[in-house]
Amino acid sequence: MRRLDGLVSLLWLFLTVGAGIGLVWGALQLGLGDLINPPPEQVAEQLVRGVASHRFEGAGQALSESLQQEDTGATLRTLAMHIEMAAGGIEDANGVSSTETGDTAEAQVVVTLKNGAEVMLSFPLVKENEEWKVASVEPMWQLGKAIQTIRLMDL
Repeated sequence: MRRLDGLVSLLWLFLTVGAGIGLVWGALQLGLGDLINPPPEQVAEQLVRGVASHRFEGAGQALSESLQQEDTGATLRTLAMHIEMAAGGIEDANGVSSTETGDTAEAQVVVTLKNGAEVMLSFPLVKENEEWKVASVEPMWQLGKAIQTIRLMDL
């Protein structure tokens, strides 16, 4: 009897796992990948938060494959240092919106600096393997330039 109970439990496990895999596959086939994968603004926010908290490896996962081929760790470290020297660093980041056109998108992220200033950044993204990835870190460099402008205005 115990052996039969074990087989029934194993059968239920296989059925449950199979149903879960089937649901995920079906969602992807129906183009419902956004239910599983984060939207562009959340991916861009992840990048900014990763840089702010010095989790460069995690932040690098938000980058496109072509950017990951470059020495992004050093670039992200330099960006973090530059922003920290200019404004004390990043206090918070919130992805607020995005526009998608096929396999490209543009995401807006509001970045709050530790000096209290808020800056809106606009990140380009590409879809790779059904996931949104940041296509350029140029907006982070623009943040550094914006900080310099804010500092000059405060003088």
